[in-house]
Amino acid sequence: MNIDNKTLLLLILNVIIILYAFIIVPYTWFLTILFSAILYGALSPLISARRIYFLAAEAPHISLLSVALGIIFYNVLPILSEFSWALVLSLILIYVIAFAIRWGLDPDVVTSATVAFTASSSIIAISYVLSKYSIKYNLWSIILGDPLLTTRDELYVLIGISFIVFSMVLYIFKVSIYIGIDADYTKLHGIKLIFYDIILFTFIGLASIALLKIIGFVLEHVLLLLPSLIAINLTEGSYKVLYISVLFSIFSSMLGLLISIYLNIAPAGSIGIVAFILYFATLILKVRKHG
Repeated sequence: MNIDNKTLLLLILNVIIILYAFIIVPYTWFLTILFSAILYGALSPLISARRIYFLAAEAPHISLLSVALGIIFYNVLPILSEFSWALVLSLILIYVIAFAIRWGLDPDVVTSATVAFTASSSIIAISYVLSKYSIKYNLWSIILGDPLLTTRDELYVLIGISFIVFSMVLYIFKVSIYIGIDADYTKLHGIKLIFYDIILFTFIGLASIALLKIIGFVLEHVLLLLPSLIAINLTEGSYKVLYISVLFSIFSSMLGLLISIYLNIAPAGSIGIVAFILYFATLILKVRKHG
C-alpha cells in the first residue's frame, strides 16, 4: 500500500502525540488508552464492511446487562470469575440476536425489542446487585467509563484481547469485504459465511465487555462506529480505511486523554468529543471535495 500525504501526516501526528503522552502520562493509563484505541479502531471498519451497525448499537446494552448478571452468577455459582461470566452471557445474547437477524427477522424490530429488554433488565439487575452484594468497583464507572481506574490485571486482559482481535481482523478482513459486497457470490465460491459471522460476533462481544469499564456504556457504540466513518470520509480502499481507522482511533484517544488531564474532565467524554470533532471536520472535507 502506497502511503499518501494524508496518511503520512497522520502517522507523524500519532508518533508525536504517543511520545508526548508516554512521557507525561502514567504507563497504565497510557497503555489502557492505546490498546483500547487499537481494539475499537480495528473493529470499526469490520462493522462497517459487514453493515452490522445495529449490532454495534446493541452491544453496549448487552454488555451492561451481562456485567450486572455476571456479578450475580459469580456470587451464586463461583466457578467462573465475574468477567468470565459477563463474557459468556454477553456472547450468548449477541449470538442469539445476530443469528435471529441472519435467519430473516427484521433488524429494526430485533434492535428495538433487544434494547427494550436489555435496558429494563439492566436496571433491575443493577438495582439488585447494589442492594445485595459488595462489589470491588463503582458501577457508575461502567456507565460513564473511567480508563484511569483500570487495574493491572484488567490491562493485561485488554492487551491480550487487543492483540487477538487485531490479528484476526487482518486475517478475515479481505473476505469480510467480499461478504459485505455480495454474500451470495462468496457462498458460490465455497466460503463458509457462518465461520466469519461467528468470529465477528465473538469479537464484538469481547470488545464490548473489555471496553465497557474503560470508555463506558454511554460512549461505547459511538467509538465502535466513528473511526471507520472518519476513515471513509478521507480515503478509499478497504485496507486504507482499516489503517486510517486505527490511526485516528489512537490519535483521538491520546488527544482526548491529554485534554482530560489538563482540564480535569472525564477521559471517556473528552475522547468522544475529540472523535466527534474529527468526524465533523472530515465530513466537511469530504463534502467540499465532492461538492
